[in-house]
Amino acid sequence: STRYRCLLGGLLCLRILLSTCH
Repeated sequence: STRYRCLLGGLLCLRILLSTCH
């Protein structure tokens, strides 16, 4: 449960970083 939440947060963070980069 915690691992899934961390993974989801990581994906969201990557998405934001990519959005800022582009």
